[in-house]
Amino acid sequence: MTHMKSHSGDKPYACKLCEFKCVHKWNLNKHLRTHTGEKPFVCNLCQVKLTTKSSLQHHIKIHTGEKP
Repeated sequence: MTHMKSHSGDKPYACKLCEFKCVHKWNLNKHLRTHTGEKPFVCNLCQVKLTTKSSLQHHIKIHTGEKP
């Protein structure tokens, strides 16, 4: 059912700080970090802080030498 929401155009989750709207609550939570500055994902190798898990995974490749 959640998947179907993405096709209906209905975006029930809205940011109270800007015009951003989205289909999924997790996406709103991720968006809110742009306002709060929260960076909960920390690199264990250099302590850099990032806003998303995918950003951290991409960053770690700097240390491993793996190409993005």
